[in-house]
Amino acid sequence: MTTPIPAIMEIYLCDPLGVRISCLDYATEIEYVKTCNDRTPFRIKLPSLFDRNLIRLDGILEIWRGFEPGTLSLDYCGFVRTWRFSDDSGSEYTELSGYSLLDLLRRRVVAYAAASAQAAMFNQADDMIKAIVKDNLGADAIAARDIDTYNGFSIQADLADGQEITKAFSYKNVLEICQEIAAASTQYGTQVFFDIVPVITNTTTGGLTFRLETYSEQRGADRTADSDSPVYVGTAWHNLENGYLEYDFSDEINYAYVLGQGEEAARETYEVSDTTRIGESIYNRCEGAVDARNVEAGDTGGLIGEGSTYLDENKPTLKFGGDIVETPDFRYGLHWFQGDRVTAEYGGIQIDAMIKTVAISKNSNGQEKISAWLEVEGNVPHLEK
Repeated sequence: MTTPIPAIMEIYLCDPLGVRISCLDYATEIEYVKTCNDRTPFRIKLPSLFDRNLIRLDGILEIWRGFEPGTLSLDYCGFVRTWRFSDDSGSEYTELSGYSLLDLLRRRVVAYAAASAQAAMFNQADDMIKAIVKDNLGADAIAARDIDTYNGFSIQADLADGQEITKAFSYKNVLEICQEIAAASTQYGTQVFFDIVPVITNTTTGGLTFRLETYSEQRGADRTADSDSPVYVGTAWHNLENGYLEYDFSDEINYAYVLGQGEEAARETYEVSDTTRIGESIYNRCEGAVDARNVEAGDTGGLIGEGSTYLDENKPTLKFGGDIVETPDFRYGLHWFQGDRVTAEYGGIQIDAMIKTVAISKNSNGQEKISAWLEVEGNVPHLEK
């Protein structure tokens, strides 16, 4: 059997503008996670030789990974938000931790009144996400909120790939509302993903700008059975352990009473339902109520959007899981990447799934461990009567 090519890693600590100030290849431990549509954590442990004077709030950690010199690519980029000084059996060390670039969205709310064009929109989901980010930390934000002032933050041009939705979101958290919009588009038939990606401006000294991008259908590449470069996951390929397939209707809600402006009998209400899901059983009308007082009075479309999001958050789930195992023909960074769609098989059932989350760690002995999790795409299929 051919010996797998070992992965190599280069780590840099940068100032908040992305200019490199130190190479951290002597780190004793490193862990980081990559997932879709959310900020993700990192942790790096450094021995006593690390100069603690280099630590800055929102210093940027670059992690480059590949399999031989010249093939490395920037695999992760995050902000330092926590640092810890401690000792291990008398040996001092420093531990830095923080979150990926999407943490920038977590730091803003939609700071506009409910009646404003910036807090209630009808648009395609991917373009709506871009508009919200532009209004709250991009070029259309006031100077104190515009991060373009510091590092050239940009936003990808509109692609009009997502589903058209109506949404109201005055004073909601920007990251959370972007997640809701992406989920609503998925419910209506088009998956939408978003990310803030680093753009290298100087490969010698370092230098980063950030760009918001959106993606439809998958965050990575299509590697399903019908694609030009299929990748399979399952016990037959020795790259899945502890697999399972689960249908779960336990907490389903398929009929929503959406409660808008007003009080008591004068309160605006709208009812949103999923008749297909209700019809799966004679007992399966599962009701719930959602508070939507953030929606402007008279905005029926906004109430429908809130109700649809609520139903999507409480739909039955089809869970396919297990531990993805690397093999010589199934290496992260060579054959597959975080965000790829692949074809998975378990218990005789074949289904398309996305590699939503990847966790990478390297211990003090230099051993790398890759963990990954699959997410089944789409809703629970219609049940046969």
